[in-house]
Amino acid sequence: MIRENLIKYILDVFPMVHRRLFKELREQKIQGSHNKILFSIMNDDGQPMNHYCEKLLISKPNFTKAAKRLINDGYVERVNDEKDRRIIKLSITEEGRKRITANRVIMNVVLQKKFEQLSDEDIETLISSFKTIESIFDKLED
Repeated sequence: MIRENLIKYILDVFPMVHRRLFKELREQKIQGSHNKILFSIMNDDGQPMNHYCEKLLISKPNFTKAAKRLINDGYVERVNDEKDRRIIKLSITEEGRKRITANRVIMNVVLQKKFEQLSDEDIETLISSFKTIESIFDKLED
C-alpha cells in the first residue's frame, strides 16, 4: 500500500510542479522539449543522436524532428563521425549557447517571481525536501 501511495504522489505531484512552475515559460515562447535538448547537447556536446534520445527518453523520430528545428534555427549543428559517416553527432553552436543563457535568465526571473509568493520557511522546506528526494532517487538504478 505504501508503494502505491508513493506512485500516486509521483504521478500527481510531478506534473503539478511542472504546470505551476513552467506555465509562464510557454508564454515566453520557450519550448520545454527544445530547451531540454539544448541543455543536454550543451552538457554532452558531440554525441550521436541516439545518445540524446536515450538520455531524454525521446523517440528517434520525435528527436530528429526537434533536432532539425534546432539546426535550422542555428542553435545546433550536425557533425558526421570521422570513422563512420552514417553516425550523425550533434554539437551546440555559439548561437545555441546564447539561447540557453537567455532562457536561463528568463526562467530565473519567472521562478523568482513565482517563489515570492512563498515564505522563507516554505522555501527552506522545499530545499530540504528536494535534497531528500535527490538523495533517495540517487539510490535508484537508471
